[in-house]
Amino acid sequence: MRVAVLYDAYLAELDAAPDTRGALDAVEAVSAGAGLVVVSDAAAGPELAPVPAALAVGAVHTALLRAGLRTRASLVAAVDDARESHHVACLLALGAEAVHPRLALATVAALA
Repeated sequence: MRVAVLYDAYLAELDAAPDTRGALDAVEAVSAGAGLVVVSDAAAGPELAPVPAALAVGAVHTALLRAGLRTRASLVAAVDDARESHHVACLLALGAEAVHPRLALATVAALA
């Protein structure tokens, strides 16, 4: 199950974004039997800004813990703002089992 972690860039409601959308969608998906939750900001654009990856992964991880569902699903972060090894380490520490740093991989591919 892919969970979009975005917020309306014009309203700038970042305070409630991780708890209301991505985290609740993840809890519903795992309750319905999903074994893999992909936290993604791929749909970001001019109107939808991505929630910072560390905040999004932490919110989804915490929501699943509070619902008693964390052990039923793996959490993958497919995000653009994981560019350095420290960013990846932080995402792993916040609950992600795997990280797909799309922007970093695209940059390396463009340089090759």
